[in-house]
Amino acid sequence: MVNLLRIIFLLSFLSFFVSTPSVNGQNTPSKKVAKKSTTSKKKKKSTKEIVPAASLPQPTTSSKEVSNINSVKVEPFNNNMGTLTQGVPKSATFTVTNNANVPIVLKEVKGGCGCTTTDYSKEPIPPGKTATFKATYDAASEGDFSKSVKVTTNLESEPILVIISGKVVAKNKNN
Repeated sequence: MVNLLRIIFLLSFLSFFVSTPSVNGQNTPSKKVAKKSTTSKKKKKSTKEIVPAASLPQPTTSSKEVSNINSVKVEPFNNNMGTLTQGVPKSATFTVTNNANVPIVLKEVKGGCGCTTTDYSKEPIPPGKTATFKATYDAASEGDFSKSVKVTTNLESEPILVIISGKVVAKNKNN
């Protein structure tokens, strides 16, 4: 009886690892890899029938799907703006490269706080081409800063985060 329970546990465990993943977003029925063990009362011997893994359906990905993975590149990741004067806005320019085989659109480019504004075009960027956007920082207080800018496109499932950074110095009181 203990051996039968071990075999059932093992089969359950193995079926978890060999179940067929979804293909193109649709669940496919999984094939059994091992059949339930059988035992007889006279002989305490178990048997298993194993199906080769090669006979199971393999997930497929079209070339279109592959080419859209990591299809948008935004540079530089950290745009160091250098030294800024307190209360004087300064802009940083980022380049967006379309590495996909379809046009991309910047759906939203948003600063992480009210002191960061953005300027970008919603015109499609053709495959292999680049576009730019600006992030402008208007510092109210002096000191080092690092602010995030979130870039959302029509192809990426998660926003791309880039950084603007620098140092703010006090406004010269003589002016």
